[in-house]
Amino acid sequence: MASDLAQLDLNLLHTFRSVVDTGSVLAAAKQLGRTQPAISTRLRRLEDDIGVRLFQKRGRRLELTGPGRAIDAEVRMVLVAIERVVDRARAAAVEPVGVLRVGALPTVNAYLLSECVTGFVREYSEVRVDIALGLTHVQLEGLRAGELDAVVSVGPPPTRGLEVVQLGHVVPRLVLRKEDAPKAKGRVSLKRLAKLTLIGYGSVGDLFFDAVWEFVEQHGLDRDVRIRVAHIQSIKNLVKAGAGASILPDYTVVEPGLVSRPIEGLDFEHPLWLATRSSARTIPIVDIFCDHLKASLVAR
Repeated sequence: MASDLAQLDLNLLHTFRSVVDTGSVLAAAKQLGRTQPAISTRLRRLEDDIGVRLFQKRGRRLELTGPGRAIDAEVRMVLVAIERVVDRARAAAVEPVGVLRVGALPTVNAYLLSECVTGFVREYSEVRVDIALGLTHVQLEGLRAGELDAVVSVGPPPTRGLEVVQLGHVVPRLVLRKEDAPKAKGRVSLKRLAKLTLIGYGSVGDLFFDAVWEFVEQHGLDRDVRIRVAHIQSIKNLVKAGAGASILPDYTVVEPGLVSRPIEGLDFEHPLWLATRSSARTIPIVDIFCDHLKASLVAR
């Protein structure tokens, strides 16, 4: 027997939407930052609450049943309506007050957000900022679900249902100790690069570092990568200690004793962007923070 729908947990509806969008429990778990058993439990709870089966298996994928298809569009509209209600209530404030929830990549937070957030909370004493660090696709789902107010990231910007402002571009730079850097500030040649010991980022699946590694392999430089570590600050510490040189996003090279140079043939750039819900830009705390962030990046 179905339970009282007045007690229906909205998180179950968010989980339903994620499974529909991704096509599997495993993919939805990755998207939402939850375990696979937790997502399966939520689906069973939702089906128990509604009283019908919503999904059926087709190989490895889940497909909507007839009842599932019937409620899919309605669930979307319900979640959007709830987001708008909350955003309108927060928009009624005249001055920035309450909690601002920002999602960001760890490196974006460390090297780009810190100064902006510090100035923001100093100016507005009634504001608290909660920063969530993690993978961009997970944070965008949190933004769409109303769990975050803004997301700042690097790479292809979202194209569905969000307002996006481009803040700049991120480009690759060779990072060296000041004493090891060539005097000329132009591009470092491939011949010069081949003479260096390289320190690499130790993971795959990151858009920036995948592009760097493709370049390194293409030019036969991968044999010169003697150390790999998936942590940018650790890479910079190794460079400062004299272990070699590395290729990093330009905005992360802000340490005394280090210099950066462009590299011959390595010319890609990735957009740096800020995403919000359209309705959230009417909220003073969100709108003013976005302006602060843009101003702080222009001033860099």
